[in-house]
Amino acid sequence: MILITKTELTRRWSKSLVKRFAPTPFRTAPNDYGGADICYYLISDIERIERNPEFQNELDKINEQRAKLSIDFSVLFSFILK
Repeated sequence: MILITKTELTRRWSKSLVKRFAPTPFRTAPNDYGGADICYYLISDIERIERNPEFQNELDKINEQRAKLSIDFSVLFSFILK
């Protein structure tokens, strides 16, 4: 059984994808540093969700937006560096 934390999940998914698609945590544990409990998800559940066509469509939209932003930043930086 392999687990992934919500923090690790937000490195793979956007926060909006986490809110919309994340399953019920398999386990939670108190956070030693205060704040919200640490949520643990089964990696098999995450991988199953990632194969879902609805999830893939949303992920594709986000990746397109990110690609546009990276292009815009590269243009901006080319002007700054000249």
